Parts: sequence; C-alpha cells; structure tokens
Amino acid sequence: MKNLKIYLSITFILLITSATFLACTSDESDKQTAKTSIEESKTNSPTSKAIQTTCGIVSPTISIPETSEVFPGSQVTYTYTNTTGTPSNIQWSTNDPVNIQLLSNTGSTITVKYSNSFTGGQITAGGTGDGALFCQSIVNVVKLDCCTPVLSASYICRGSGTGSAGGSLEISIPTSNNCKITWEHITKIDLSLSDGTKFTVTNPSSLYNQSQGTLTYPYILTNNKINLPFRNQECSPDIACTATFYFNNGCPPATATVVTLGPLETSN
Repeated sequence: MKNLKIYLSITFILLITSATFLACTSDESDKQTAKTSIEESKTNSPTSKAIQTTCGIVSPTISIPETSEVFPGSQVTYTYTNTTGTPSNIQWSTNDPVNIQLLSNTGSTITVKYSNSFTGGQITAGGTGDGALFCQSIVNVVKLDCCTPVLSASYICRGSGTGSAGGSLEISIPTSNNCKITWEHITKIDLSLSDGTKFTVTNPSSLYNQSQGTLTYPYILTNNKINLPFRNQECSPDIACTATFYFNNGCPPATATVVTLGPLETSN
C-alpha cells in the first residue's frame, strides 16, 4: 500500500511537469507564430512612405544652387524639372510681377523679362501630372551690376615734329565682385581717338590708319584684354581715347574716355 502511494505521487508529479512543459512550449510557439505573422504583415503591406520626388529650376543664369544672377533689362529662359515624370501641369509665379514679367506662366520652359529697375526677387514653379508627383521649387533672383569696361592708355612723344609719337589703348573687363560681364556680353565697341591720332593695328584692318572705327565680337584678346596701338605724327601734348560699349545682356550702352599725357592713364 505504501509503495502504491509513492508510485501514485511520482506519477502525479510527472503529469504536472509534462503539462507545464507542454504549456510553455505551446506559448513560445504561439509567440513565434505571432512574430512571424507580424513580419509577414510588414513585408506584404503597402509602403507607408510616399515616393520621394525632387524638382528644380535650371537656367544659364544659375551657377549657384537656387540662385539666378541677372542684369536689369535682360531676358532669361528657365526650365522646370521633376524627377518622377514629365509634369503636364506646371504653374509659374513671381513675387514682383511689375519688374519680373513672365512672358508665359505655363509649360516646362518659360521666358522672363526683367525691367531696367529690377533689384531682386523670386521665381516659383510647381508641377504635377503624367506620373510626376507635385513638387515646387523656388529660385532667388539676384541683380548684377551693369558695369563699363576699363580703358587704359599710354603715350610717348620723342620730340616735337619728329612724327615718332606713339602709344597704345588697352581695354579690359572690370574685376569688381558683382560685375559679371564678359566679352560675350559686348556685341560691339565704337572707338575714337583725338584729332591727328591714328590706329596702327592691322587686325581688324578696318581700323588701320583711322581715327575712329568699330570692333565687333569676337575680339582679338591678349591676356583677356584688347590692345590697340596708335600713333600721332604731330606729337600732340595729350591723346584722348573714347569707347562706347553695346551689350546683349540688357545693360544700356556705356561710354568711357581716357586722356593720356605720356604715362599710363586709366578711365574711371
């Protein structure tokens, strides 16, 4: 009888232990199954993050990101781009419609006319459609100074009546920080020398032995400067050189004059 009780006790303990083990195993299995279901749900569910899109405005006047540098009075083209497709509905706007005239306000490429009194502003473009998500881009427009090229001249007379007086006129681009004109911006230059002074330059030949004439782009440059030798047979006490510049960037014509008495002189 005693042995029977012991046997029954041991059997009961084994049953309890087995039940506990099975319960724990089942619980871990349920947890693993739930975790797997969650992972599958994450994998198969639609993405919660929208497709990323970037857009921008490009132009020959944009060398610094989101900044367009223009001359007052100029006319500039801008193009809107969108990385998610080709937008069919593009709207352009500006914060200063008086001085920033949009010649059109739809389409991927537009032309903008800046007034002579333009001082700065913004252009905005946004587009969507044909697979392109909506995206808006803003460009800050900065005014560039209309500046005048610099004239430098030297002249020497080796004696009155000898006819050996000669000199040179040099034309260069200003180096100020906000002066961004280049030779490509200057379509032509009208030149004149004081009476009795003639150019001796042979290229272009139209200037040779003339007191006045015109240079047109492209120019013959030496160290990025135009150099024009001249002579004065009368050995005048001073030589005046004048140049009028015409631009294609919207800047008005500008005139500079330099008078040399012998040493190097520079126009203001």
